[in-house]
Amino acid sequence: MALREDTTVNLLGALGVAVTDRIRDGVDAAGEHGGQAGAALTTIGILPGLSIGKLAEVLGLTHPGTVRLVERLVAEDLVEKTPSAEDGRTMALKLTPLGRQRRRDILNQRQRRLQALLENLSATERKQFDGLLRKILGHLPVSRREAHAVCRYCDAGPCFRNGCPVDGACGEPQPSDLRV
Repeated sequence: MALREDTTVNLLGALGVAVTDRIRDGVDAAGEHGGQAGAALTTIGILPGLSIGKLAEVLGLTHPGTVRLVERLVAEDLVEKTPSAEDGRTMALKLTPLGRQRRRDILNQRQRRLQALLENLSATERKQFDGLLRKILGHLPVSRREAHAVCRYCDAGPCFRNGCPVDGACGEPQPSDLRV
């Protein structure tokens, strides 16, 4: 029986919602970091030295909203701000030891919840699914900034080891893409 294209679109949408809900539940289970706080912690962990303005772009937040978010994370001793080496007026963000631990907790919770979605796939099906995901993701972003937005909850380790289809779609990184 051939699937109609609209069925595939619906199935993809349902999967997207399930994945999003599981990631959000994992972030919530790792600590009180509702909204974009968990994404901020994972993003800053991947891109230490990121400015508030660039973080706002990745998260899709306004600059004032990102400033409030960062101030909350600083007050919770999860993030620290230091003057940027490239521009003393801009603040560079990095995780504190507690922030790094919270980031690990978020990624561990994410891993557990998403792994459960794959448990009923055989090794062959999982390999096929991996290939299909790489094909779709490799055609998503058109800029480095969009790639970082797509990957804001990713555990970069596996992609560094196995090749990231999102990162590869953007070409070589440019120093100005997300720094300061």
